[in-house]
Amino acid sequence: MIQKQEISQFSEKILRKPWLLTFIGVLAIGHIGIMAFKNNILAICVFFAISFILSFFTDFWVVILCVSMVISGCFHYKVEEGFEDQTANITDPDEWLRVKVGLIGNY
Repeated sequence: MIQKQEISQFSEKILRKPWLLTFIGVLAIGHIGIMAFKNNILAICVFFAISFILSFFTDFWVVILCVSMVISGCFHYKVEEGFEDQTANITDPDEWLRVKVGLIGNY
């Protein structure tokens, strides 16, 4: 007979598996290595700051490392690719409208 267990007990057992922590730890080290290779110090600092702050709220290092990788990855993408506004330097209102309509047409 299959015994049912609460979801909180199941998730706690999964999050404490050593092989999962090892896998996520290797991914996090690779993530930091990629950011260091691209000289993205801001994203590395964000990674360690988020990890430090989250360590006060949870004991699950799998969760801490995953959230830190996602947030620092957003900062890394922002610095690398850029979320800049393409209409920031346009002073002519007609040109601004043409650029905005062109950007909307790309989607």
